[in-house]
Amino acid sequence: MMNQDSFEGRDRSFSTTACLEGLVRTDGHGRQLVLLDGHTVYWRGHQSTPSETGRVKVMAGHRGGHYPTFARYVGAGMLDAAVAGPDNGRHPTAAQVLTAIRELDDRCGVLVLVASETAAILNYGIAAQKARTQGIIVKLLAIGDDVIRSQSTAGGRRRGAAGIVLICKIAGALAAGGHGLTKIFAVCQRLSMDRMATVNAVIGLRKRTYREDVSSESEENMLLLGTDANGRNEIRTVRTTDVTEMVSVTLNLLTNDDKHIIRRWRDADIVAMVNNMGGMSDARFMAIVAELTGRLGVATGARAVHRWYTGRMLLSSGNTDYGFSVTIMDVGAAARGSATADGRVYGGLRYSLMACLDFPVSASGWTFAGLDGRLDLAHHPPPEYVRRYQNYPCDFLTGGTGGKDRGRKKYDHDEDDDDDNDFPPSPIVPEHQVPFVTEILIHVCNRIVETESQMNAMDETDDGDCGSNWRRGAEAIRAAVKAGKVDVASPASTLRSIGRLLETHMAGTLGTLLSVLFRSFSLSFSKHSCRASLGPAMWVDGLRHGITAVEVYGMCKPGDRTILDALVPAVQGMEDVLRKSKNPINLLNRAVTEADKGCKLLEHVIRSEERTTSYGADAGAYGAKTVLAAILEKYAERSAAAMLTATTKNCLCSNPM
Repeated sequence: MMNQDSFEGRDRSFSTTACLEGLVRTDGHGRQLVLLDGHTVYWRGHQSTPSETGRVKVMAGHRGGHYPTFARYVGAGMLDAAVAGPDNGRHPTAAQVLTAIRELDDRCGVLVLVASETAAILNYGIAAQKARTQGIIVKLLAIGDDVIRSQSTAGGRRRGAAGIVLICKIAGALAAGGHGLTKIFAVCQRLSMDRMATVNAVIGLRKRTYREDVSSESEENMLLLGTDANGRNEIRTVRTTDVTEMVSVTLNLLTNDDKHIIRRWRDADIVAMVNNMGGMSDARFMAIVAELTGRLGVATGARAVHRWYTGRMLLSSGNTDYGFSVTIMDVGAAARGSATADGRVYGGLRYSLMACLDFPVSASGWTFAGLDGRLDLAHHPPPEYVRRYQNYPCDFLTGGTGGKDRGRKKYDHDEDDDDDNDFPPSPIVPEHQVPFVTEILIHVCNRIVETESQMNAMDETDDGDCGSNWRRGAEAIRAAVKAGKVDVASPASTLRSIGRLLETHMAGTLGTLLSVLFRSFSLSFSKHSCRASLGPAMWVDGLRHGITAVEVYGMCKPGDRTILDALVPAVQGMEDVLRKSKNPINLLNRAVTEADKGCKLLEHVIRSEERTTSYGADAGAYGAKTVLAAILEKYAERSAAAMLTATTKNCLCSNPM
């Protein structure tokens, strides 16, 4: 049976700050942990003394619900900082991540590790890009090890799971040994690409329909296989809670992954990690571990399992956390012979993975002592050649140089990164049209608020809160406009303000995507002289610029159930109309029509052996269409009023008193 205490003990009503304060105050390693701005835990020892040359810093981050997982890995030999999301299910904002990067910077570079999820990659990517434009050397690595999720994510990208913990350990050890940022990145990237695999299994309630009476349903505990890190979106359900059967089907799924990763590891040397996702009793969990220790080697065809790491390594951020995950990593030739033997060469770096995993740390969350002798990583021979990797995509968000200027300018943690003084003058709205633009902004916000419940219903197959997220963003924008905090006369400034408000007030992937869209949209106006006249072509070009940024940073495309499903066909339709007409009503009519078609393309039904799932239009895409429709309403209303005024004048002129 499900342990009710596990749910009560995992209540999410408390704040992130309170949780992290508890960890920092009880740190048993000389009170070396510090809480920065309520969301970041960092290690005091990361700061180099004047006599030291410094070293690479390693940081990681996670959703609010995973806390204090990564904060427990902050300490000598592992992480230098960890950033937690503001509340359950939300990733840290780009501003919070940037604050942590600035704190760690000492010219040697910062490696940012994050589980491969769209919202995380967006927020951390934005922060890393801003840091580069400020002269900080940063590399971002999105770690994907979930063998099940590669077919269901954008671009076939594997999702992040518990394997990121092992990467944090290895990266921290290499950094402590004095290796450079590019070298550490090369090792961790290779491991993440094809040397690590994880599968999640959760026990949860699911409805069961009886064949004898199709109208009769009941709920029972089942094993949900292939869930994400939050215990949702399983690909298969098995009617069993027996330990032996659970281990059997989990290993079968792990070794028959869709990328055939494990099959290439025959006769490999591996380490294994079994993660309690938070709600399972220790007795039941260790029974699963016992079953795995007897079967994992045979199931994977490995030469040997050299290390076992067990416990609550990465907690679920959802309430369905009564489960476990199994992670295996190929440590290769480094595991054979002595710990000082030559390891594999990745990116020109000779190292021993076993030595990294056995490297002593002060972090309270890593309690595993190495079984072999320690390898002095600082005396490893430096590589002659290091493979160079392509830099992050062109900076769509800051208009900066990508970090080529590495001057040591000091930045205040509280400064506004998007200060309007940092941007060149851009075209402005004619004074007589400013009231109309203000009306449009308020009208769009009102329409979004009115459709909250409808969008929440459309989002019921996911979190069911998409409409609420849209409403929070709309209310924040409406309040700022009414309070005069938005410079409506400047489209570039207005769009930047909207981007900042959405990043702060909207949760999840949607808020970040919209923030990227509006920030990049605003930059397109910098290409034009401040004396240039605003026209439809300038707005359409700006929207196209924003869409391109979303595609790059979000790694998504039309069909991935995002705002692009509506915006891409909309902007294509407007570009087509621009060749014939520059009438804004014609443009918006076509945009709304094409956006509606794009939304409807996503309506479909998926049938599987276990259940049938019906998907309507994506709620985020529907929200984007609602924005376009609301703008069209105001233009149509003004056009009708102008026609009425013109008709009245004509009547008065033709019938003088």
